[in-house]
Amino acid sequence: MTTGPLKVAAEQEQSEQSAALAAHGKPVNNGTYAGFTMDQRKLEIVFNGVPLRINKHADFKVLAVLVRAAGGVVSHMELLRAVKPDEVADTVALVSNADQEVNDSIAHIRKAMREASANCQLRNVKGVGYQLLPSHD
Repeated sequence: MTTGPLKVAAEQEQSEQSAALAAHGKPVNNGTYAGFTMDQRKLEIVFNGVPLRINKHADFKVLAVLVRAAGGVVSHMELLRAVKPDEVADTVALVSNADQEVNDSIAHIRKAMREASANCQLRNVKGVGYQLLPSHD
């Protein structure tokens, strides 16, 4: 289990999302970027109104971090922590398992983006992480 500041921040974010749902009874939009809109309640991300066909857990978490970054580079470690938030991300076993989950999620997201005709690029920044960029067609 994660303890300390990461756990407190995650619990606070979850509490704020729950409060927003209770107050309004509608989806919590945790971000929009380049045609992507997140619905935290449904664990769904849509691109220009078309829901992406992604895994409701790992894929959603990875893409949500990239959408929130709004074009910024997201470190591989940050994506690992998104996939396994309740575990310490610096152990060899966790990194190996979560690393494969992140790689699988990236492949699933790219496929879902192609299927939805999302004109964006999910770019690997070698040695750093990933970046979600709008296409400049």
